[in-house]
Amino acid sequence: DLEGGNTHVGRRHDRRELTQDELLKLLSVTKDSQRRYRGLSGLDRYHLDLVAAGTGFRAAGLASLTPQNFDLDAPHPTVTLAARSNKN
Repeated sequence: DLEGGNTHVGRRHDRRELTQDELLKLLSVTKDSQRRYRGLSGLDRYHLDLVAAGTGFRAAGLASLTPQNFDLDAPHPTVTLAARSNKN
């Protein structure tokens, strides 16, 4: 008995993928940043943004990653996120 929501009301912003130029600019600015944010240096955030862009993982999924989630020695390196840490 629920009615569908109106997607045009209360919308904060439209989501979209970054263009390649936008992503490169974000990574460049982040890498060069001298500001610490939530305890992370610019270089730390740069690497976190790279993983996010390459995997599509959300913030909570990224926060749950440990070194054991990465297989960088495989012919095709992978990062595995536990299903309980992934929204979908």
